[in-house]
Formats: sequence, C-alpha cells, structure tokens
Amino acid sequence: MTDLAPRPPLPLPDRATAFLRPRFTPYSPGQYDGWHLISRNGRWAVVWDLAAGEGGETPQQAAKRLELAKALAAGGYAVSMPPGFYMVFFADRPHDDAGPRYSVVTEDSVLGGLFGGPHVVMDTWTNVNMAAFPTAEKARERCAELEREQALADAVANSTPNMAKYLTRADEILGEGFWFLRTEEHSETDHRPPTVHERVDALVDIANAVLRAAPFERTGRRVAYEAQEHDVAWCPKSSNPAVGYFPGRNPEDRRTPLMDVAIQLLVDAGLTPAIFGDPIGDGAFMVEQEGFQVNSAPPSRHGSASVWVSLCGRGIALAEHGRAVEVLQEAGWTVNPSAYDGLHEAFPPAGTVVTQQEDTTPGLCTGATSSALGAPPTGRS
Repeated sequence: MTDLAPRPPLPLPDRATAFLRPRFTPYSPGQYDGWHLISRNGRWAVVWDLAAGEGGETPQQAAKRLELAKALAAGGYAVSMPPGFYMVFFADRPHDDAGPRYSVVTEDSVLGGLFGGPHVVMDTWTNVNMAAFPTAEKARERCAELEREQALADAVANSTPNMAKYLTRADEILGEGFWFLRTEEHSETDHRPPTVHERVDALVDIANAVLRAAPFERTGRRVAYEAQEHDVAWCPKSSNPAVGYFPGRNPEDRRTPLMDVAIQLLVDAGLTPAIFGDPIGDGAFMVEQEGFQVNSAPPSRHGSASVWVSLCGRGIALAEHGRAVEVLQEAGWTVNPSAYDGLHEAFPPAGTVVTQQEDTTPGLCTGATSSALGAPPTGRS
C-alpha cells in the first residue's frame, strides 16, 4: 500500500545544497574553487573559497559571491550580504512577506557601543545584522534605503525583463517611502478615499504609466497622472501626520491646549478624526483619513476662548458631524452654528482649565500648527 502521508520538508541546508550543486562547483580544498555552506550563530551562509586557500577576498570571490546571492534570491530564498562579511546569509523567505523587511533595534548592553553604534539595522527575514550606527536617525535612513532596494528588486523579479527600466524610472519618480496612499478622482465630485499600499504596488502602477508615456504632475511628494477616464495619485504616508486638526501654513498659529481637549473628547466618544499628511502645495495637505477636525478660533467679542469644529470629506465624516456636536454639548460645551455650512463654534464650560501636556492617545499629534486663514479651514485632498 502506498504511503500518501506528506513527507516533512528537508532541512534548509540540505535544500540549499540541492539547489546550488547543479549550478556551481562545490569547494574542494587543494583541488577546486567553489562554494560550501557554513553555520554562524544559528544562521546559514554560503561562501566561495579558493582551492589555494588565499587570505582575504579576491575580486573573483566577490564576483562569485554576488552570483550565489542572485541565484539563491531567484530560487525564492531570502539573502543578506552585510558589509564586512565575505559570505551570503540565506533563509527561507517568509510565507507572509507583507510589511517592512528591515527594522532598527537598539542594543542597550555594553556590546551596543561596538561595531559602529548601538542602533542596529536588522534583516528580519534572515535575522542578520546589516549595519550599526551611533544614532537612531542614521539607522532609520539606512533601513529606508534597504527597503527601497528590496521593493525595486521584488518588482523587477516579478516582471518581464523589458519592464526593468520602467520600474527603475518609477523608483526615481516616487522618491522615498515604504507605505503609499493611492487616490482616484473620477470627476470633480467623485474623489475615492485613499487606500494604503506597499511601495512595490506603487512602483508597478507608476511603471505602467511610464510605459504608456503618461504625463506626471508633482505637488510636493504627491505624484499624479491621467489614467483612462480618471486621475490617479500616489503620495507617501506621513510619518508625522496631523490628527484631528488642519495643519495650516502659519507657524505662529499653534495648536492650542483647548483644541487638544475638544479633540480628546471626540476621539474618546469613538468619532473618526481627520488625518492630514504631507503638504501637497498651495496650502493643502494630503488627506489620509476623512473625519472631524478642530481648529482654533479668534477670541470672541467678550473674550471667551473657543474652537471651530468642522468636517473633512464625505461619507463617515458627514454622518458623524452631527454626533460631534452632540458629544461636545453633552460635555457641557456651548456649540453654535456659524455662517459657514457644516461649521460650528464651540465654547468650553465655564471654569474649564486647560494645560499643555504630553498626549498619550495613539495617533494624536501635539505641537503642530493650525490654519491662520480668516475663514476657518477645510481639508483639501
């Protein structure tokens, strides 16, 4: 009777050996230059050694090491080539490879000051340290560079050879960023809400637009082009968005503690705050999420402090706007409609004391600017 039970997979080094053997000459001391596997701290690597056993790494070895890395990557393995190591680390590529591949880890032990600094860039696929830096900022910059290289390599590997040049051009057009927002505009009144994508998706989309010779329009870091019967735009997702308020253009018009109180009340009630990301020209900011927004209001005639409460967008924002007014009224605020449709001026209860404090609510930002325009601002996408 035939045993139909699935066999357990071969160990990683056995599979890598079976993959490399027909493609490259195995190493034989004193006889053949070639490859062989080694294990370092639980990680597997392949090296190219010379039969003569010369010290250091020769140009021939460096070239062969690159060939080994390309072959393993093409075979579906994750590979790492950290500087200073004359070997190619490899591992099984994760089944779910969504999200960033690299991360910054800060080493607090006494070893953290060695090898370039305590902030280490880790390849989470191979569990290999790629580099170390004295500052977290430098480590994050290197992380972003590696993610950008990985996205382009993935896009090229999964496309036709003729698309490589268009993908490279798309990489230049997009600039930096891992998470991107895609929006579609089908008419003046039909603006689709943004959807979040990884960089590789944006690369492929922009590359196809380059192939079609579509003209691109750039405002800030936002890139737009005309597609069939609609316009498409890509913009990096901001790492420091303005949540619940319109950022504005004038640095002297700061977000106030009273705005923080109003925003916190609305967020605690489960309402959706507007999120504004990167500037996209002419006083506008990328709308990353539609919802309510709170802005400072000029002092009233009798000197009472107040805020403007309005909405950005349609859909959820429009449905929740009436609830926002109710939440503030239930908290004792006086809320009056203004001359502008959908805009309300809200006064806190008498005796309200507000102090600037560190915001611990996830996603809320403090210390940014609000609009100083004569009329209260509205979000613009």
